[in-house]
Amino acid sequence: MDHDLEALRTEVTRDQFQSALGFTPPAHKECGPSCPVEASWHEAVAYCNVLSRQQGLEPCFDCTTIAGQIRCTPRFERVDQSCPGFRLPTGDEWEYLARAGTITAYYSGDPHPRAGGWADASLEPIAWYSGNAHDGPQAVATRRPNGWGLYDMLGNENEWVLDPLEDPGIAPLPPEPYRGVRGGSWFDLPTNSALAVCGYYVEPKLEEGMR
Repeated sequence: MDHDLEALRTEVTRDQFQSALGFTPPAHKECGPSCPVEASWHEAVAYCNVLSRQQGLEPCFDCTTIAGQIRCTPRFERVDQSCPGFRLPTGDEWEYLARAGTITAYYSGDPHPRAGGWADASLEPIAWYSGNAHDGPQAVATRRPNGWGLYDMLGNENEWVLDPLEDPGIAPLPPEPYRGVRGGSWFDLPTNSALAVCGYYVEPKLEEGMR
């Protein structure tokens, strides 16, 4: 990576989102204020804007509310590391942060599948996924972090990234309605939680988190 990065140690929680934007999006289940928020890509970007203003930084996006839904567009032709405010990571940045210097499928090591592929011994201590989170997301920072102290980089909630699947580097924003996600969720099999796996979902979905 040719530039410095700063990221939240955990996925944004429902309590943090409520404090910033004054509402909390619907959740798959009510598991408390310390659970990761489940938000649309536009809501995630609006949260970034609030953090920017709190720190006296120029926001990277213009956001409006239309018919009760937040819609955001970039303020600059390209939203990359030159943007002064907070933003979502690109796919490349996300993987760099998640790997924390490792080269294995998970930051805890290579896969050790069991139970016919429904569970994995390497994933168990670091992630909430289909093998151990049977009814929904769990409170953040309740599994072991990666080597850089970042929790839930795999599992719990998919995490929105800035750019589309086709170009994992810094790129112009993709057209609606598709946005990229990384990391896998509580609902996913171990094979969907490998660090190199990209997701590509229609926006908005309930299962997407952010950092």
